[in-house]
Amino acid sequence: MIKIICTVEKKENTSNVFYIDNSLGDSIAKKYNYAINNIILKQKEEICCFIHDDAEIINEETCENKLKCIFKNNPTVGIVGVIGCLILEKNCTWWQTMRAPDGPCTFGNIIQGYNDGSEKIMSDDKGTCFDATTVDGCCMFFHKRVFENGLKFDEDLPGYHFYDADICLQILSIGLDVCIADILIKHKSEGQLPSDWNILKNLFYHKWTLKLNNEWPISRYSIRKFYGFIKK
Repeated sequence: MIKIICTVEKKENTSNVFYIDNSLGDSIAKKYNYAINNIILKQKEEICCFIHDDAEIINEETCENKLKCIFKNNPTVGIVGVIGCLILEKNCTWWQTMRAPDGPCTFGNIIQGYNDGSEKIMSDDKGTCFDATTVDGCCMFFHKRVFENGLKFDEDLPGYHFYDADICLQILSIGLDVCIADILIKHKSEGQLPSDWNILKNLFYHKWTLKLNNEWPISRYSIRKFYGFIKK
């Protein structure tokens, strides 16, 4: 498995871990597309991981075995995440989505660290879900074939937010699935919302409002229906 990590620290690449300079002002979409074109598509490894520099996979061997099984047995899976939601509301943030027909809408597995040094385990026993709408960008897994088929992050979305939700909606709109797997990671810091958060959110919101003819909230089902994968 190839790991792509954006960082401001100067670190040496290894055979399967590649660091992207995060000190410049380019968007995360541009940095990840650079990694796709110049690293992932040139490697023999079929599974790749985009992970934040403050995140850590707890058991990489177990993680990779699960991913190989998921991608082999479910060729329609376009992305695998560790935490996310079934329905995306107009607020465009998976962690603020509260409703679903059959219970809680957000789920996954993560050890969340906070700025005060405390930690909280956010986990459930739902196993692997193939009906998700978005996953969190702190850790995302892909099979190389989706990039060979032309999938890219949207460079028209600036900054460091909503690239994850956008790539998930792109995947759903081409008939593939968004999966949340029972892979445990540790996210070491909670982060802070930037001052231009609402600007970034509105750009993402208006993009998908136009694409889906104002079909909110968004779900796997609604996107599949809109794009004709499910008969109307």
